[in-house]
Order: sequence, then structure tokens, then C-alpha cells
Amino acid sequence: MKGAVEGTLLKAEATVTVKVDQGSDKVNGNGKGSGSGNSSNSNSSSPPSVIEPEKPKPDKEHGEIQLMELPYEPTTEQLQHPHYLTVVRVNGDGSTTPVVFSYYDPSVLKVKFLGYDDEDYKVVYKLAKFTDLQKQAWAKEAIEALASRGVLDGVSSYRFAPEQEITRAELVVMLVRMLGLTAEADSNFADVDPSASYYHDIAIAKKAGLIQGVTDKEFQPEAKVTREQWMTIIERALLQMKVINGSENEDALNTFTDREQIADYSRRSAAALVKLKLIEGSNQQLLPKKTTSRAEAALVLYRMIPMVLQK
Repeated sequence: MKGAVEGTLLKAEATVTVKVDQGSDKVNGNGKGSGSGNSSNSNSSSPPSVIEPEKPKPDKEHGEIQLMELPYEPTTEQLQHPHYLTVVRVNGDGSTTPVVFSYYDPSVLKVKFLGYDDEDYKVVYKLAKFTDLQKQAWAKEAIEALASRGVLDGVSSYRFAPEQEITRAELVVMLVRMLGLTAEADSNFADVDPSASYYHDIAIAKKAGLIQGVTDKEFQPEAKVTREQWMTIIERALLQMKVINGSENEDALNTFTDREQIADYSRRSAAALVKLKLIEGSNQQLLPKKTTSRAEAALVLYRMIPMVLQK
């Protein structure tokens, strides 16, 4: 398939990358081949009340997912905020679906992303701004980029509430959206209300092995997430994506004075994320029992994008 950039027909390039078996909600390794896409510029300044990305259809047959590239020369304005540059899949009915794992590489003037060679794609520049991020400048880019990709939502059209503690359910929804997981989930935890907006996301994450309950029957979706809990969940996601192999020892924790406070189940996860520089401590502490803010969770998820694409 071919796409147009300023009237010139181009073919997207595909290189070796990880494989995501989206039909079975697993994320695996390796993919190779050639693909194509369609690149254009779409500048949107609408409020960041982002629609959740369409989940892949289980009955849709795809080849292997691949690392693909679309040539793109940003405007001067776009170069000031390159995190808004991303890729969307163009569906058969003309609608578009955000491709979360995508980023602009200025060294080669291309947008790199994970995609399929039998789908059409285009480059877009989509704004997602919140008015309450002044005190969280360190997470502003991550929050805006993930919101523009449909991974997370604000608490209102213009407020993100970055300091608000994130719940277990909220974290699961973010991860399911980010990984594009889908499944015919046939079970869930007894304390997850079937009418809750996150019911299906938790069921999918449970089936995919991303989460475990506090007991066999309880998940406590509204409970606040501690740092050691989300470190464990993030590590499971990275294991499924073959970004790490699960053999990490705990030496990376030696510089933290509170390492003995980390629960046994989370020690390997914490070590893996520290080594990958996905998380950082504060004053030589990891603070494993501390709850996690929405801004902190967004920053870690955002750091995963180039990590996966460069794997």
C-alpha cells in the first residue's frame, strides 16, 4: 500500500522488532517484513477528552507486528512539541485509531511505530493539554503524549489531577489501552462490579496474566496503588513484551537504603525497573509502600514507548 506526503507516493519501511500477538492478548518477540502507510499532518487543538483507542478485533487476521517508519518533516511549531507527533491507523470506514507505540526520530526525519503491513497509517500532530500541570513539569510531556494517544484521560476536559493517587483499576485501564490487549474474558474478580467502566479491562488483564488479586476472589479495584505493586505489574508487561527476560537479580537495589522494605514478591520487579531506568528513587530511597500519583504512573508508561521500539 502507498501513502502520500505532499503529493509524493511513498512506501513505509519495516524493520525487525517485537511481535505482539494481539489476538490472544499476549505480547511476544520478533517480527520481520515490509509494510506501508500513509503519512500526513493533522493538527488538532481540541480538548483532551480522548476516546479510548479501538481494541484489536480478536477475529482479525494479521501478520506479525513490525517496527515501521513513515518519513515526515515537521513544521517549526511541531518541532517545539515533537511528543504530539504520532501515528494513527486508518480504518476501513475512514475513522482512525491511535498507535500508542510511536515516536518521532529527528535524526532520520521519520516517525517510528509498531504496525502491520496490511494496514494503512498516517502521521498526525494531536494536541492534548491540561491546565493543572504547572507543578509537575517533570511529567508534563508524558501526560500530554499519552493523552493524545488515548492511553489516559483527564478528570475533566482540561484537568488531569496529576497529584491524585491512582487506583488499581485506573492503572489496569492504562495498561490495557497501552498494550492494545483484547480477549474474550470469561471471568473476573468477585469484587469488580460488572457495571463499572473498568470491568472488562480488569477481566482482560487478569486473563493476560498482568494482574493478580489481593486474594483469589478480590482485586480491590478502588484501592490505591503502592509503588511496589505497580512495579510488579509493569514488570509483567515488560516480560510479556520480551523487553526483559525475567533473570534480573537484585543487585540494582543495593544503593537504596530502604530496599529491605520491598515485599519479596516485588523485589525482582523493582530491580528490573531500576536497571532499565524506568523508575528512580528519592534520596536513595525507593519508597515501596508509598502510593503512586497519576503523574508518576504516566511518566513510567511513557518511558516504555522508546524502550519497546528500540528493543
